[in-house]
Parts: sequence; structure tokens; C-alpha cells
Amino acid sequence: MADIVGLSGRLQPNDATAALESTTKQQVDAGLATKAAATHASAHAAGGSDPVTPEAIGAVAQLFTSGRYYTTPSGTRTTGALANGTGAVAALPFWVGEPVTFDRIGANVTTAVAATTVLLGIYADNGHGSPGSLVVDAGTIDASTTGAKEITISQAVTPGLVWLVVAPLGGSPGFQSINSAAYYAGGLTLAGAAGAGGIYSGLMTAGGAVTSTLPGTFPSITTAVAFPPVVVLRAA
Repeated sequence: MADIVGLSGRLQPNDATAALESTTKQQVDAGLATKAAATHASAHAAGGSDPVTPEAIGAVAQLFTSGRYYTTPSGTRTTGALANGTGAVAALPFWVGEPVTFDRIGANVTTAVAATTVLLGIYADNGHGSPGSLVVDAGTIDASTTGAKEITISQAVTPGLVWLVVAPLGGSPGFQSINSAAYYAGGLTLAGAAGAGGIYSGLMTAGGAVTSTLPGTFPSITTAVAFPPVVVLRAA
């Protein structure tokens, strides 16, 4: 191989390879930066805003291995029923770090209630840290007996913030629940947010917000939840 002469003198073959790789990387990086800038400008021209990413707010975004189950990271677990009772929809925030398809969704019933089922599903974020449009209504699990229970789904999800939801119908069973999630959902009042128990890991509607299926848009939020039920997803 012939030597390559640069401005600073003669380069040996290995130096030439390194120089070529460095130049190529710089060109790729420049191209990505240009594309990102164009996308950014286009979004603002259309009246949009900068996308929220896990990195921007210090949240924990999951990457996935087929066959494993995932949920929102938390410090510890606890148990309990939804304070707003039957028909309330409780939502747990969950960061998706890469495109993925989920094939199971489940929850753990710790206190059974006769003639009771629990709706499970996923909502997209509305762009402002609250559940918005329905992604999937997975159906119901039986809450008349205790145990971890799941529903088969096939749902592709793109990276970003989504909300995993439960909604008991018929009664108010107890669930395995998150205690101190890695993502703060926000308090609804000053007294609540500034108080001793103001570590809100989820959001919830009033009781009776649903009666049979999950609506296309998440119902009005009335309560910040310190201990939302754990909802798990399995990567396909």
C-alpha cells in the first residue's frame, strides 16, 4: 500500500486507515446532526415542541429481551386496593427505550373479591406527563382468586413514555403495588406534593369512570397515587 501524504507530513498505512475511519465518523456525525436539526425545525414550524426523552428528565428507559417481563423500576413493593374503588382507572408510567412488541400483560391480585374482574391496558402519554390515547385494551383478568395473572396480547410499542393501567370491575381487590417508582407522576395539590406522603408514582380517575371497557381517551384524573398497582409486560 502506498503512503498517504497529508498536510503535516507522511502517514503510514495504519495511520491512513485511522484517518479514513475518523473522517468517515465525522461525516456520519455531521449528517445525523443536520438531520436532527432539520427535524427539530420542522416540528417547531408545525407548532410542535421538543420531544421528551428519558435522558432529558433522568428517567429510566427499558431495553428488552424476548421472554422477559418488565415493569416500572421502584424502590420497594407493597400491597393494597385502589382508594377510589371499583371502576377507577389507575395508571403507572413506564418508559420504553426501544421499539418492541409485547405479548403478555399481567398483574398480581393479592386480595380477592368475588364476582370481580380487572381491566388491563396501555395508554400513550399525551405529551405532558399524563395518559392520553388508548393503545390497547387487553381485556380482563379474574380477581375472584389471588395470584399473578396475565393476558395474551400482540402490541407493538414505540420508544417513549406510556402508561400501564388497571381498572377493577365489580369490587375493589388488592394488588401488588409500586412503592417509590423511578418516575414521579406529580402531585395534584401543594399540600399533597409537599407533604410527607407526596411521592406519587401514578395517577387515577374517580371511581365509576369505566364500567366495561377502557375508553379511547383516558378519563379525567382526580387522584395522584403513591402506590399504583404493578402492571407487567412481556417482550415478544
